[in-house]
Amino acid sequence: MKTTFVSKISYTFVVIIFVVFFTPLLLNLVVDGFTRPLSLVFVGVVVLYAFFLYTILNIKYIVSKKELLIKAGCFKIKTIVLEDIKSIKKSTNFSSAPAASFDRLEIAFGKFEEIIISPKQQILFAKTLVSYNSKIVSFL
Repeated sequence: MKTTFVSKISYTFVVIIFVVFFTPLLLNLVVDGFTRPLSLVFVGVVVLYAFFLYTILNIKYIVSKKELLIKAGCFKIKTIVLEDIKSIKKSTNFSSAPAASFDRLEIAFGKFEEIIISPKQQILFAKTLVSYNSKIVSFL
């Protein structure tokens, strides 16, 4: 049996990414006006931003009896064997991660590996992991 958890979404995060994508275009528009090359770049940036939104708005964490599968849109990000997970705790780390929210969890696994995620139902997510591997230390 597999349980799927969706990522919590911080719309502030989405707005920040929007600003990063579109501010240079708007500045060029103000300076040069609407030119043909700028319109082509604009279309490209809109397509890229739409794909980026699709990817971050479709982050999923799929837990089965043996593994945790992390997917973002059509990409398989990571598969972690549940036996390798050591702990799960809250995180304030804002590094790049398969997490669409600033409310994050850190999963420690393997020898020295960790991954940052942001499931919407954090407590239930942690309980599900612990139910399959009682050696996981949950700090939630």
